[in-house]
Amino acid sequence: MRSILQITRFKTGYLCLTALLTAVLMFCNQVYDNPVSSKYDGDYKCSINWNGLDTDTIEILKPYSITIKDSGKDKYYQFEVITEPPILFKSEKDQENNTRLVFLEPFSGKLSVVATRPNLKKDFYDIAFSVINPYIISGDTVVGKNVPAKLRISRKDSKKIDSSLTVVWAISSVSCDTSSAIDQFSLKHENKDTVEVNATISNENGNYKLTPYIVRFEGEAPVIESAFLRDSLRLGEAPVIDVDFSDDDTGTIFFTVYATAHKQFLTSSPQSASGNSITIICDIPVSDTIVTSLSIVATDQNGLVSLPKIITDQKILYTIPEVEFMSTSDTVYFPQGDKPYFIASGEADSFLWVVDDSAMIKGTKENTIELSPIMDTLWHKICVTGINYSFIKGNTDTLIYKARNSKYTLEEVTPFPSEIRIRKWYSWEVRTIDELKRVVGSDSVRYVWTYPDNFKDSLNEDSSVLYLFFEDSVKSFSIEVKAFVGNDSTTMDSTLSLIRNVKTRVYQPECHFELEKDSTLKLNDSIALKVIVRSPDPGDARIETVFYRVVLPDTTIDESRSADELWGYRFRDKGIHYLFTWATDSYGVSSDICTLKIEVITDKPTFNPAILRKTVYAKDTVRLTAFLDPHPHEIISYFWYLDSDAVIDTETVNNFIEKVFEDTGTFTIKVNCVNVQDDYAVKPQEILVTVLSNNPVIKEV
Repeated sequence: MRSILQITRFKTGYLCLTALLTAVLMFCNQVYDNPVSSKYDGDYKCSINWNGLDTDTIEILKPYSITIKDSGKDKYYQFEVITEPPILFKSEKDQENNTRLVFLEPFSGKLSVVATRPNLKKDFYDIAFSVINPYIISGDTVVGKNVPAKLRISRKDSKKIDSSLTVVWAISSVSCDTSSAIDQFSLKHENKDTVEVNATISNENGNYKLTPYIVRFEGEAPVIESAFLRDSLRLGEAPVIDVDFSDDDTGTIFFTVYATAHKQFLTSSPQSASGNSITIICDIPVSDTIVTSLSIVATDQNGLVSLPKIITDQKILYTIPEVEFMSTSDTVYFPQGDKPYFIASGEADSFLWVVDDSAMIKGTKENTIELSPIMDTLWHKICVTGINYSFIKGNTDTLIYKARNSKYTLEEVTPFPSEIRIRKWYSWEVRTIDELKRVVGSDSVRYVWTYPDNFKDSLNEDSSVLYLFFEDSVKSFSIEVKAFVGNDSTTMDSTLSLIRNVKTRVYQPECHFELEKDSTLKLNDSIALKVIVRSPDPGDARIETVFYRVVLPDTTIDESRSADELWGYRFRDKGIHYLFTWATDSYGVSSDICTLKIEVITDKPTFNPAILRKTVYAKDTVRLTAFLDPHPHEIISYFWYLDSDAVIDTETVNNFIEKVFEDTGTFTIKVNCVNVQDDYAVKPQEILVTVLSNNPVIKEV
């Protein structure tokens, strides 16, 4: 029975699967095996990214791409790109739905993407666009029969030619040269009047034949028989060239000159001539020192161009500069104290000035120079030499000059005070002026200062300003300054001097506590103190800092505050304490020290001293006694801590206990107490017990 049931289930499943596969097969046959008769339409859509093909200017031989994707629920069977009308173009598709297009000829029409469904129905997606050829043949159209025509590939929009393009030049369908499209093609024919030139441009994407170009060879071009330079080529100068020529035609001949190595024309416009000779005067100077050849070309009025005449490998020489002083005389006078000013004229790139046979040598780009004020009355000499930018020197011109005498005055710029304070910097500045009230420069005056040796100073040699700092007070002293104008002994009558008598004063700050009497405080009380400070200095001195010092039995405490701050301290030990204070001003001057005595008292028991030391022997009975300062109240109990912990080991009414130490070593015993007022001692007393061995020791004698 079980076997029959299993066979029945297997047959039923097999029949269902067979029916399902048959239905699928019939559907596929209907849609795919016979797509034309299929009535299935589906949801087909296509998205196309034209990547600029619908807006940009399209050129031949240049790659472009479009991206085609299904955007509907069903997928197209295939895509293809066509043009209307049909043209030559390349189409390649990659794995990313991108189609690469290269157009091989100009075109104006429609570009279509044809999307084919599985049932072979076609959908069209169109754009209107144009493909242009931007390349043309350009160059000479009419030349002489003995002159080569220069041709090249150009763009109509004057843009740069793509260097990947190559060109095959052909004459009468016969190839004659293959080169890069950026190179020039030279064509020479003597036996024909008209030549058709063809050019086919190509790159990795394809090739295209350009419109033929017609060159006409007619007449005879001018011939340059000879050309000679009048002089050597010099940097910064335009050459002059004598030329002999001949021409079978009548009319005017035009000449141009070109420096080949410098890549520059030396004539701004062609120079015309008739007959058989011309002197070409170039109007553009030579601008480089590279050896160059000159190319002279003649063109007649019919446009026929001669073969160039080459003046080969000309060295460029330097132009020798010539300069001179702009002065009507070889001798010049200046007012004493003036700065001599000289001007030179001439064509030079720089100027070398020499004063008094190398006493001063200076180079300038400008043709002027200003010297230091002239303070003496000696004769001086200045020379100027022109130099070009290749460091070639020209001539040297010379002038003689001197100064007339003048009277001088030494005066104060900033007066020095007659009374000064210590620990402060002061300055005294002077200057020298001439009779016209002009200040004489520091390079023409030497100052000498005299003042006491024990002062600090900040003085540069020959300076017109003196800075002094007074460390300690002195009764009075004098400062003298002398000025020596000029460096020549003949001007010693120009020695000037100033003297100032000065006295010093000490402005010591005053400082004292606001509490004028000594005070008494209880233990652990705080005291807030204010200090009265004052500076008697009428100037800019101010109180900078107030210092405080507390002297305790075992330490000293120092603190500082500003002048307007309160200062406080809490006393934790009874007895007599002393407070000290003093102040300093902004110049570092200190006041006298002011003292205040503070007595600290307490009603609580006080052990004295705080620590006791005792030495005993092991196993001996020892009495340990605590000592209190005199106290107004009865002590009712003493608490003994024998084990260096916080636990009371023994309580007594007396101030002593007896104890036996079994072991040697150092032990700390603490004791505290309490009076009838229930006041405990301020601090427990410590008894440091050193226990020695009681055994006899045998020593070697």
